[in-house]
Amino acid sequence: MKQKKLIPFILLLLSACNTTLTGYEFTTTAIYRAPESGILLKVTSLGKVEAGNDTGKGASSGLLIFGTPADTLFFENAETSFTKLRFKDNPVAISDPIKMDRQLITFFDNINYPIDKNEITELAQIMAAINSGTKGTYMQGQTDYIEVIEVNFNRE
Repeated sequence: MKQKKLIPFILLLLSACNTTLTGYEFTTTAIYRAPESGILLKVTSLGKVEAGNDTGKGASSGLLIFGTPADTLFFENAETSFTKLRFKDNPVAISDPIKMDRQLITFFDNINYPIDKNEITELAQIMAAINSGTKGTYMQGQTDYIEVIEVNFNRE
């Protein structure tokens, strides 16, 4: 008798967790602000979390808006390294593809734009983490230097 009542309960639990069993694709869009550096990060990440995993792999693109008048650095990254950077319609050399924070600090130093290095380091962490899906994306209260303006998740 107890087994008959337990089976529907187990089926209910399994149906509620179907994305865990089958995996899912995700799209995340987010906006963050580095207040001391005056930088706005707008980013979109697309990826997939495989069945049974909490985090996945993705790639993102977006822009860093900074300065007055506003300048824009366009970027693309895969997982944790940049694959493309463009500034004023010109490609930017990717000197250290593994360390996105170093790449950003070098870029801003080269154009003589004053930055807070702690903010840039955290921005780079955010840009890499968003590619692992909803559980990797930085939310309000999870940052030390960066303000979370908006985060939207779409699981498919």
